Amino acid sequence: YRLQKKRLDRFIVVYRINNDGYVIKLNKEGIPVILVLRKIIKEKIPSILIDNMKAAFHSIKYLYEKGHRNILYITCNFNNLNTIKDRHDGYLEAINFFKLKKYEIISDNILTRELEINEKLFEEILSYKEKIESIFTYTDLLAIGLIKKLKKHEIKIPEDISIIGFDNIILSDFIDPPLTTTKQPKKLMGALAVVLFNKI
Repeated sequence: YRLQKKRLDRFIVVYRINNDGYVIKLNKEGIPVILVLRKIIKEKIPSILIDNMKAAFHSIKYLYEKGHRNILYITCNFNNLNTIKDRHDGYLEAINFFKLKKYEIISDNILTRELEINEKLFEEILSYKEKIESIFTYTDLLAIGLIKKLKKHEIKIPEDISIIGFDNIILSDFIDPPLTTTKQPKKLMGALAVVLFNKI
């Protein structure tokens, strides 16, 4: 609403939390909107995003090619978050393709506080420690929070367990050890959104 008062006549919207209502309202009012990193199912709103399912599949493929056969996937309760669901589907497709055992945690408690892993979730993760060689998380923030927590418990990375995230955020290079992650070409996606505005 504050932005509309400034008489902006078009919006590029980037968001992760499920807050579709305002975007749908703008679209219905005839204000051009383009989504980046998100898609609203059943709404005809242009969106620019990667193939999250394929990207997650290749994350598991990368671990498989490194010799990992027992991989834990940690994600949030995705509900209507289609990008997060697609990553989960990509994980499931990969473990079926490579004939791996399914290890997954779908938590209700990590979407907005990923850097602060609560004790209940961490205990659940630790319960898999003797069964797995690596962990794939649906975001880098969760992976970074997990690395910090594991190090506090003197669990070495990657010697004791390997971690791979998703997004390639700038913090990925500053954690010790640097985080292996799946990159989203965000600058390119933003540029494509601007180009797309000239066509709608």
